[in-house]
Amino acid sequence: MPLASTSFPLREIRVTRLWNDDAYTYSIPIGTSDPVTLIHGINGCGKTTFLKLISYFGSGRIPAMTAIPFESLTLEYETGTLTIVQGNRTAPASSPDDKRRSLSALRRFEPERLKAYQRHKLAHTCSLTTLTFTFERKDGSRPDAWEFEMSDEEWATVICDAVEPVYRKGLDTFEDTSTNREFSAQELIAAFRDYPGVSNEVTDECPQWLQSLADSCDLRLIETQRLQRLSRTRNDAQVRYRARGDQQSLVKTVDWCAADMQKRLADNYSTFAETSQRLDRDFTIRVLAQPSAGGTASPHDIAQLKNAYEKVRGKQQKLSDAHIYGDTPMPEFPTRELTAPECGMLVTFVSDMDSKLAAFDSLHSSAAMFLSTINGLLQGKEVELDGKKDGMAVRLHGRHSHDGDVPRLPLSALSSGEQHLLVLFYDVIFQPRNKPMLMMIDEPEISLHISWQERLVDLLERACLESGARMIVATHSPQIVNGRPFVALGGGGGETDEED
Repeated sequence: MPLASTSFPLREIRVTRLWNDDAYTYSIPIGTSDPVTLIHGINGCGKTTFLKLISYFGSGRIPAMTAIPFESLTLEYETGTLTIVQGNRTAPASSPDDKRRSLSALRRFEPERLKAYQRHKLAHTCSLTTLTFTFERKDGSRPDAWEFEMSDEEWATVICDAVEPVYRKGLDTFEDTSTNREFSAQELIAAFRDYPGVSNEVTDECPQWLQSLADSCDLRLIETQRLQRLSRTRNDAQVRYRARGDQQSLVKTVDWCAADMQKRLADNYSTFAETSQRLDRDFTIRVLAQPSAGGTASPHDIAQLKNAYEKVRGKQQKLSDAHIYGDTPMPEFPTRELTAPECGMLVTFVSDMDSKLAAFDSLHSSAAMFLSTINGLLQGKEVELDGKKDGMAVRLHGRHSHDGDVPRLPLSALSSGEQHLLVLFYDVIFQPRNKPMLMMIDEPEISLHISWQERLVDLLERACLESGARMIVATHSPQIVNGRPFVALGGGGGETDEED
């Protein structure tokens, strides 16, 4: 089905007075015929912050939304309009074990820290940020509403709990012992709000109507820093960030992609093996249960069997070429005359083989698009699947080792631009899609040659047409815009524009 005729639940996203500044008011159309919406602007115009704000809502990280100043955020759905209004007020500082606090991290404080905090809280006030969610349905029914609040003190406590070098030094004073820098609560929030374990907190108070609305469309952000990601496996890489009481390390994202592909292949092999065992157990019984027939099979039956056989044989060959399954191709269809019993046995075999190979259908389709996209841009090398060892590897062209084998290298041997390209399209193509998805890609042009930038949107649109996803692409690159319609972000506000 053409994407233009496919209903997408989210139509438009608007933000007013981002950073409490009238100049930063933007409107991004989503439900257009183009699957990729480009937003373009200079550094500091709020592209990344805007995308993070949307992703925080989509992932249930409501507390993180309070750390970004804005007046209102509106999401226009096909069923109605969700408006999120931010407000601020001053309130007495409350105890960190207050029951209204929804963050699980706030329930794990050591007694000593609670006592130290309560010694300072008397006669102290703090800034309280509120978010009011209102959903007005198009059917005219009564609007739903919900309010969430988060204080600077709560945020500061979350940060102290999550970031090991940071601790409370005084009533509104905090210190990072790794730099000896002091912060107020609001300065601390601005500096550490995006740290792992801080902005990832999810509220457990979200009402069902709001949760259902957020779940209707997957709002997924692919951030600028894509070449490294956090892992909880201690030996994955050198430790560069460690949350309090937890072992976390940074790994190369291409290595994570290879490991993820290896797991996908293993899961497919497991499904194949289970199907094979089930069918092979009673193969002989099913063959013998067929009506008895003698003599030579009819030309019509043989022609039909040959077509079915060649289809399955071609499928197995494609899987073998893609290094997914099968090193030895199926034999060619016999040229001699077949007896009726032989024909019946081959019919059962072809049917069983087709059922077994179906285990790889979904993976092969996605992998074929992924590999053709990446390898269509690489020069002198290609990425291929490696189900026996690493999941994925790089094969060099025109260079051979002493024993005649083509050298294979890990994905980490790719250049930074090649790695950026690979992890971007791995995210785009292999993200799970059990519901409509809006992918937000921040600065995809990083480390990419101009010629790659010029082709990028076409490749992203191709991926969207295959998956049914929509995308918002935030970019500084004129090569990516390249005459296409875009939403201009800047000091003068957002509007749909088009380059000449």
